[in-house]
Amino acid sequence: MKVLKNERKDNTVSLEIEIPHSDYVTALDAELIEASKEIKVPGFRPGKAPKNIVETYVNSNVLKERALRRVFSDAYPEVIKEANIDPVDYPDIKVISEPKDDSPIVIGISVEVYPTVTLGKYKSLKVEKNSIKVEDSEVDEYINQIRENHAQFNEIGDRGAADGDILEFDLLANLNGRQVLELTKTRMGIVLGDKQYELFPGFNENLLGVKTNEEKKFTFKTPENYDNNDLAGKDIEFNALIKRAVVKQLPELNDEFAKKAANLDSVEKLKEDARKLLEDHKKNESDANVKDKLVDLASQESTVLIPQAMINKELEIMLDEFRKSLENSNITLENYLAATKKDMEKMKEEIKSPAEKRVKGKIVLRAIADAEKIEVSDPEINEEVNNLAANVGRDASGFHQGLGESGRAYIKDYMLRRKALDFLSANAKIKEKGE
Repeated sequence: MKVLKNERKDNTVSLEIEIPHSDYVTALDAELIEASKEIKVPGFRPGKAPKNIVETYVNSNVLKERALRRVFSDAYPEVIKEANIDPVDYPDIKVISEPKDDSPIVIGISVEVYPTVTLGKYKSLKVEKNSIKVEDSEVDEYINQIRENHAQFNEIGDRGAADGDILEFDLLANLNGRQVLELTKTRMGIVLGDKQYELFPGFNENLLGVKTNEEKKFTFKTPENYDNNDLAGKDIEFNALIKRAVVKQLPELNDEFAKKAANLDSVEKLKEDARKLLEDHKKNESDANVKDKLVDLASQESTVLIPQAMINKELEIMLDEFRKSLENSNITLENYLAATKKDMEKMKEEIKSPAEKRVKGKIVLRAIADAEKIEVSDPEINEEVNNLAANVGRDASGFHQGLGESGRAYIKDYMLRRKALDFLSANAKIKEKGE
């Protein structure tokens, strides 16, 4: 293999490579063997027919195209090394010189490559960090949430439901004797007195005083600005069948609760533990926020033309992250798009700017790693892979084998960026807000 031309414009490299005709013949023979396994030749078992007979059963143009693809695929790793390029996308290829006699084949390649970066100032960057001080009110709020998690729900008994009680009921809505489907609900849940659970402002007041298994009929006038014009400002007849009425009771905050909820000896110990957890959480958030600011500042100081292929890949990563966050709430991306009346293209357009920002940050961090001669050793990569395997409950040796060279290269790349980010932090001027 020989590189005949190597030209770069912005982030696109155009190459012409020459491949010996003998390599094409070898690839053609290999494709004939593969074809013999796929086609049925009368009188022969799959893969056993002679080459000259198999050739009469296959399309010569298809066979030539497959052989050329194989030739290029085999040569491409050497092309990357010889031309000293770092592709970020799949190459576009075209055959310039077709296979003929014993002449070499010439193939043209166009591919987007990793961009060059002009770094600006990235040392002694000035940023502010958020305070990690935890107020007593925050500790109280955290402990109250623990109490909420251990709350008991008791039937209200003979008394009527009051503000703060939780109701579960079926609701039937009628207008002029006809059922209103959009206002008819099954097993509807509300907290009396909490406006976020109201069907309409003031609606839930009609359910004060109800009891379990009771049926409550009432008429309610819908708001004039209700989005269904046919129902706006109309007197709707409602019938609520109360399935359940309960009161939430929080456990008393005492030493016994501390032992039960957190296996701690006392309320004081519980408060100390809560404060430490909140401080750690604030510190992690503050550190992450500082690093985000440092990457932003270093990016603003640097110049780089980002390849479109890298933006496209980041868009897919961000969409996948968003898809997983939706799945945690049992929502599919398709349902989200339908509910928000968006299509995938509009969604990508909305996140294009953040994607470009993220890509530029990654590129700049890698450039800083190169400038500072930051390296990641094989033992460090092995340790990272072992940790990843442990996190997903996989056997380390099998996990290593499954990664392959491309997987290790990906891990090395993000470890380099991580080290570069640590370098930025260590060389920054960080002060707490208000100092």
